[in-house]
Amino acid sequence: MKDNDSWPSAPIDIPIIGLKELDVSDTPLPHTHIQFAHCYKNQAGWSQVLARFIKGNGTLYDLEFLTDEKGRRVAAFGYYAGFAGAAAGALAYSAKKKKSQLTKLVPYENEGEMIRHVNESLAFQRSDIKVMVMGALGRCGTGAVDFFRKIGIQEYVVLTMRV
Repeated sequence: MKDNDSWPSAPIDIPIIGLKELDVSDTPLPHTHIQFAHCYKNQAGWSQVLARFIKGNGTLYDLEFLTDEKGRRVAAFGYYAGFAGAAAGALAYSAKKKKSQLTKLVPYENEGEMIRHVNESLAFQRSDIKVMVMGALGRCGTGAVDFFRKIGIQEYVVLTMRV
């Protein structure tokens, strides 16, 4: 683990392992990157990202397409990524309403403990909360919706869209 944004100065033979896309830039990329680059489904900016690898003679291993021997994705965000992400979002919302900042997140012993903590954090403002989950029928979206249901957030309308 290195400091944020220190990777550009790493030796060329050191692979760069990341989670999400790079900042928008036209700087050539000479390293080998292992990350979710979001380039192979015509996502916004895909050609600029790939052009950076070509210019820098770098290599991209896009985890979005890492599959097992049966062709199934093995590095996809799933139900619990949405569940935990919804909890983090609820805690960030609570901190903002209290005019403070979200503190460092730490793992919980279990799901019940996380739900208890989030409920405690939101207790003073529960009636103000409205949530929209984009992709509510997907893997992550299903987890997010289930989390909000478990903390008692009222459902208004569920809009779904398949992409």
